Order: sequence, then structure tokens, then C-alpha cells
Amino acid sequence: MSKKNGMTISVKALAERMNLSSGTISMVLNGKGDVLRISQATQERILREAVSYGFRREQIVNRRQTERLKIYVFSPFEERTKVVMGRVIYGLQRVLLEEGLQIDIVMQHYLLNDLEGRRELFSRKYCGGVIVNGLSEKDMLFLLESEFDVPVVLFNRPNEKYSSVYVDNYEAGKKVAYLFARHGWHEVGLLQNQKRSKADTLLAAGFLDGCEGCGLNVRQEYIREDPLDIEGGKAACVQMMEAGLPGAVFITDSNILMGFLNILLRRGIRIPEQIELVTYGDERLGRELYPSQTMLHINVEDMMAACLKMVLDKINGQNDAQMPSMQVIPACFSYQESCPENNR
Repeated sequence: MSKKNGMTISVKALAERMNLSSGTISMVLNGKGDVLRISQATQERILREAVSYGFRREQIVNRRQTERLKIYVFSPFEERTKVVMGRVIYGLQRVLLEEGLQIDIVMQHYLLNDLEGRRELFSRKYCGGVIVNGLSEKDMLFLLESEFDVPVVLFNRPNEKYSSVYVDNYEAGKKVAYLFARHGWHEVGLLQNQKRSKADTLLAAGFLDGCEGCGLNVRQEYIREDPLDIEGGKAACVQMMEAGLPGAVFITDSNILMGFLNILLRRGIRIPEQIELVTYGDERLGRELYPSQTMLHINVEDMMAACLKMVLDKINGQNDAQMPSMQVIPACFSYQESCPENNR
């Protein structure tokens, strides 16, 4: 807020006067216009107007020399996240290099179900914006009940309050059902983790609804809920074989796949002749297994890159910081030997 001739003008009032967003005004006055690629013409226009209301131009010059925009990226310290962290970092770095941005990306950890313990960091005092990955239901509730003075973007967790880049997991699950139907199977199975996230639940619901719509039979014996590990996959395979294997199985986690595949191969079951497998997971892992495994996967790099661009748009005022923005990234098949694209 600046004063001229005893009168006070706020950033909001200055933004309205210049027909610009408050975020753009604020970024320029805080010396971050170059970082966010705000044109020099717009920056000069803002500075001239701000100076006319008593703002000291040299203050901005000093800030440009000493300050860099910080974006905090929160990920839980958990076993499952270590598989994707390299891809998360690659997606962030790609944006910085392609856009030539001078921004500090600061990786922040939190304990699952205790994101609230890092509440103080969701503040303009420390950063310009926040991206959050790997939320539990409890962590999501904390965010929904909180208010912050920086824009927050969520990785793969759409909701009514915060911006998000996400996969429509329900539609992704239906894609698998349609694939099995195209291949002419009549009886199919579903193998999922006992401790399911909301995303896992939607994935399974989409698959089962898709099966019903396609006339595929999913017997109760073919719906398994087992621990998220190799032993859980082994146990599920043994019990499913006792009921007589279905023609195809959708496995919602690659850890379970490893155990399931182990038993199939030990028992001499031919893939894909006797059973087709599709797994929701890392397509790179699928290519390295034997036989290679068809994966329904999300492009983590593209999603995290989109998260960074979205939070930067919120900061510089290209999008209304108070209105949630949503971007859907489609899940795609990486077809391999376990379920070729045109198998039947």
C-alpha cells in the first residue's frame, strides 16, 4: 500500500485502475516480473503508475537483485512415492528449462496424514505458491478446512476448493473393461489393494461399471483385495486359480502384479493365450518384465509440469487465484505382450 498527498492506494485499487490483475501488480512491485515473463512494457507501465502514487522505484530494483520466487512441492515420505519422485522432478525441471524461468523449486516432505504439521509453510512469508502430491483423505480434509495466502495446486486430487491436474480414474477403469470386451473375454477379474485411496476406489468402480455395461461377468471369486506387496499378489493368484482363472485380470498396482505374475509363470500359465493382464502402473517397468506387461499409466512428468504452469498462472494473475482451475490428463495404454492391442 502506498500514499500520495495523504491518500492511500492499495494493490487492488491500482490493479482496477490499470485493468490488470492484482497478482500481476504484486509480482512486478515485488521484483518478480522478469521471473514470470511479464512483458517489459507492462512492467514499465506498472512502475510508472506505482511511482506516481509514491512507490520508490529503487525498492523494486533491489528486490530484483536479491529475491527469487520459490515454489514449494510437498510429497509424503512414503514407500510408494519413491518410484515416481524422479519423474516429478523431471517434469518440474522441464518447465524451468523450456520457459527459461529463474525460480527456486523447493522439495518439502511431510508425513502421510500429518500435512497439517507443515501448515506454517503454506504462506507468502516462505513461498509464492504450493504444489501438493500424495494426499491422504485426512490431509485432504485439512486443506479443505484451511485458508492460505498463496495459491495451492493439487496433483491428481480434484475437489471443489483447490486447483488440480488430475486423471479421471473412473474413466480410466472403464477403458480397461472396454479393452477386455474388444478382445472377446466373458469372465474377467479385478485385483486391488486392501488399503485403497480415493483414486484406487474410482479406478475399480469405473472398471466394474464398464464390465457391467459391456456384459462382462466379474464373479465374486474374481474380485480380490490383497495387501500392496508381492506376497499379496501371490496369495491372490493362488486363490483365483482355485476358482478357475478368468480370461483377463485388471491389477490396480504393480507391486501386486509382481507376485501374481510369479505364480502364473511357476504354474506354467501362458500369457496372453490363457490369461491377459493389464496393470495400472509405470509403463517402463512393464516393458522390462517377462513377458512384458501392458500398463495403463499416467504421464507423471506432464502432470507435474502442468501443475507448475498452473500455480505460476495463479501467481501472476493469468487465472483468478480464488477460482479453482482443473486440467484432466488422460490415462494411456502402453501395450505389451500381456495384453496386445489387437490380440483377438
